[in-house]
This record gives sequence, structure tokens and C-alpha cells, in this order.
Amino acid sequence: MFAHPKDHIEFLELDHGMKVLDVGAGAGHHAIEIARAVGNTGRVYALDVQRDLLARITKEAAESKLHNVDIIWGNIEKKGGTRLQDDICDRVLVANVMFQLDHKIDAIAEMKRVLKPAGRIMIIDWKDSITGHSDHVKMLISMIDMEQMFIAAGFTKEQEFDAGSHHYGIIMRKQ
Repeated sequence: MFAHPKDHIEFLELDHGMKVLDVGAGAGHHAIEIARAVGNTGRVYALDVQRDLLARITKEAAESKLHNVDIIWGNIEKKGGTRLQDDICDRVLVANVMFQLDHKIDAIAEMKRVLKPAGRIMIIDWKDSITGHSDHVKMLISMIDMEQMFIAAGFTKEQEFDAGSHHYGIIMRKQ
């Protein structure tokens, strides 16, 4: 069974007024829940490389009367690819994205750049392949390897959490 976005974001300990970057926002399930949690004084930056998915988030936010979702068509693997200023975000969520990236270290650097000092990153990624497809299996990153990449970039591990039967979840804090 897959965990639900609302269950995931509880681990981010969100407050009204916070700014959160949702990396690879996809269909927007996490972004919409985060927008509700941070309230109209907060902001959600929904970042993706697929414009059609961003249009879907725009539509769902409007239908839900959420006016605190900013859509960003950008590339997390490039410095400045989020188009956000330094140290703007209280939290970053990266769910089911890291395994797909070619330039993981560059992506971590960009997330770190936009994250405030002592800000937190939630990483959710695949721990096994539900498809059994060999290409998908080759792309998987173990939780230990993921932690080590973030630690090498200047983060400390805060906790692990249950992210569903096929995923792991980690919270890292920017030092």
C-alpha cells in the first residue's frame, strides 16, 4: 500500500506562513496538501519540468481555492534552476524524484541553496521496484546511499519515517 501525501507532510512539521519547495511536484498531490497546511500566509513552490503537470496543479489549486501555490517550470539539476532566491524556503520536499536525476549532487546543491539555515528536507524515494523492470531497479538509490549524499552536502539526518510499503522516507536538516 502507498502512503498518502497528507500522512507524509505531517513529518515536515509545517506551520502557517512557511515557504515550501515541492521538487518534481508532478500531479500536485503533496503541493495541494502543503498549501492547506501553510495557510494563505504561506507559499508552496511547485517545481516540475513537465508543463502539463504544472497546468494540472494550477487547475486543482484554483478549484480548491488555494491562492498560495506558485508554479515553477524549472530544472532542479541546475544552479538557479528553481528561480528562487537563496535561503527562502523553510522546507523542501523531494518525493519520487532523486532516483530519476542524472545530476543528483547538483540537485542537492540547488535544494540547499534555497533552503534556510536549519531548514529541513523530506526525501521520499523508492526502496524497491513494483514494476520489476530492470531499468527501474538500476535507478533505485538505497536509503543509506541517499543519506550519505545529503550528509556529504552539509545536511544531518533527523529521522526516518514510514513512507509506504515501496518507499522510504528521511528528514534531513541543513547545517
